[in-house]
Amino acid sequence: MFVDGGATVGEHRIDALPTSAAPRSWRVRALDGDALIAGLDRLGVEHDVPTPTGVDVLLADDDAAADLLGRLVAGGVRVVEMHPHGGALEATYLELTEERR
Repeated sequence: MFVDGGATVGEHRIDALPTSAAPRSWRVRALDGDALIAGLDRLGVEHDVPTPTGVDVLLADDDAAADLLGRLVAGGVRVVEMHPHGGALEATYLELTEERR
């Protein structure tokens, strides 16, 4: 059950939730933050300002994330962590409540 502002906005079984095809944010962290930024810039990937926990990038889907990871590593960037920033459940909730925000 999804609740927004005290009102139920959706009630679904977990396995029946819609999956979003919208791009989502991924957090990338490397041993050398400067090398990560240089690698992202070299690949033409837009990114947020780096933080101690990594850099956020917006990617179209899991294939784009896998491709980016491979290209960064092939370019010598020692990536130690890469994961979606927020999960599928969060993305679904945001999609269901988009009109109310």
